[in-house]
Amino acid sequence: MVKCLNSYSICWNRNYSDDLNYRNFEVIGTGGVLLTNHVDGYADLGFEHGVNYFSYRTKREMLELIDDLLNKSDAEIEEVRSNSLLLSKEHTYKRRVQRLLEQVSWKF
Repeated sequence: MVKCLNSYSICWNRNYSDDLNYRNFEVIGTGGVLLTNHVDGYADLGFEHGVNYFSYRTKREMLELIDDLLNKSDAEIEEVRSNSLLLSKEHTYKRRVQRLLEQVSWKF
């Protein structure tokens, strides 16, 4: 799966409703360039449009982003790949459990 995702210039994803499906984390975990529809929850998870992923709200925006991404230099794409891989380090099981315990610790 890692080789497959890394072979793509752009990894396209489509979330349904307000969910963030697992493909988002697979792509950033391989250092891929994620292009996906906008969901409000991204900001809470450290995703930054144009920094470590790209999001669109309309089909027209998606097509414009694809065109823009295909015309970016290798250095610009590599920076996004690097940033997405860095973000993925914040989304390990240990980090998530740690955050969960921090959020509920006041109850005990």
